[in-house]
Amino acid sequence: MPRFGTLAKGEEVEQENIKKAIKAFYRIRNIPYHIPLDKSDKCNDCEGKNKKLGLKLKKLGYKVKSRVGLSKWKDLNLPAEILRVLHEDESSHFFLEVKPLSLNKWVFIDATWNLKL
Repeated sequence: MPRFGTLAKGEEVEQENIKKAIKAFYRIRNIPYHIPLDKSDKCNDCEGKNKKLGLKLKKLGYKVKSRVGLSKWKDLNLPAEILRVLHEDESSHFFLEVKPLSLNKWVFIDATWNLKL
């Protein structure tokens, strides 16, 4: 039994995995958003970035579900110059649902928008 003020080995591993998960989220989120124009382009849009994060979280022992939802560009808080680009207003959006190790509930996580956006 652990003494007061110390963590059991399992708790230490969990705390370390939480730190790694947070670091992975910020690292992937901070990749500049980019929609690939052809197959040789890196996929750093909502799907590409969240898939990268999902793989990392699964390796750390998290349960991860992929989710797709619909959004409207005009409802997002984006700069006017981006909204002026021709596109359909309704768009699909890829994000994750994750069950943290220490919680008994699922939470939504989205690493899509880097800070410059």
